[in-house]
Amino acid sequence: MSNNEEIIKEGYTRVSSILSQWDRFGKIPRHILENKQQIGTLIHEAINAHSIGAFLPVDSSIDGYFQSFLEWQKLSKFNLIFPEQRFYCDKLKITGKIDAIAVSSQGELFLIDYKTSASKDARMWQLQGCFYHYLATINKLNLSKRFFFVQLFKDGSPGQAHEFFISNPIANVCKAALLSYRYLNN
Repeated sequence: MSNNEEIIKEGYTRVSSILSQWDRFGKIPRHILENKQQIGTLIHEAINAHSIGAFLPVDSSIDGYFQSFLEWQKLSKFNLIFPEQRFYCDKLKITGKIDAIAVSSQGELFLIDYKTSASKDARMWQLQGCFYHYLATINKLNLSKRFFFVQLFKDGSPGQAHEFFISNPIANVCKAALLSYRYLNN
């Protein structure tokens, strides 16, 4: 296990595992997927370190993405107040790591997730955000029904925030996804 991997409580299913049951990347060569995964890990580490005021040298492979984050942060109306944290639901035995919680000038708390994807994946992002919103809410965070996925760009241009909303139909899809995952992986 590398230094970047964390130990998940035994018996808990990660949100990313639940959503991975739909293979959307099967036609992409493995080495490309592994490279993108490494970039995602590095950018999340850099943003988290930046958010808590820690020094972390930025790897050259993510320079543009990190600049994209910094440009988005300058332009956004949010203040990041809660760095990356893993949440658990003991009832459903699921877990997910939330990238950040931000507060608006009106005092609303929002879930923020960062993506280095070349294109928007609205359906998956909405499901992932719904799971994360649920996890944060049952862990006593009073979040807005809105959440944002910030798409970061390799060229350093300002990240683009994509807004999503919690709804009963999306929550039902998440429940069905969890049931399906457990059925197929039991």
